[in-house]
Amino acid sequence: MRAAKTLHELSSQQSYSLQYAVLRAGKVIRQRTLIRAEEGQRCVVPGRGRFHVMSDGRLLAFYYVQGRDAAGKAVSENRVMELRADGTSGPQICVPLKQPFQDCFTATVRAGSQPSTMLDVLGHRVGARREKDNA
Repeated sequence: MRAAKTLHELSSQQSYSLQYAVLRAGKVIRQRTLIRAEEGQRCVVPGRGRFHVMSDGRLLAFYYVQGRDAAGKAVSENRVMELRADGTSGPQICVPLKQPFQDCFTATVRAGSQPSTMLDVLGHRVGARREKDNA
């Protein structure tokens, strides 16, 4: 019997992913990787995602990606993707902002906001200077 492989033997490359799970009665009933990036590959790396509930009940993921596309072009943008009730997802759609949000909060029903066709975002933009707190 061979001993289990060490962590280094299994993989010495970092991976990044954006995932979501559906829970029912405290148990995970569905888990899915929306985007995965492997170190050393030409790809976009996902940042944090936020949920947004549309007024028609559809659920969207709003998230930031950075890196290089398959053609080698630099990418730094926010995207949305629909998360469907059957576990599938829609295409990744770029949200055309002058400066994308690297980290943000969205108005959400979990915080008391109503479902909406408008995406309300507050956060840190890529390249924006962060002022030190002088308090």
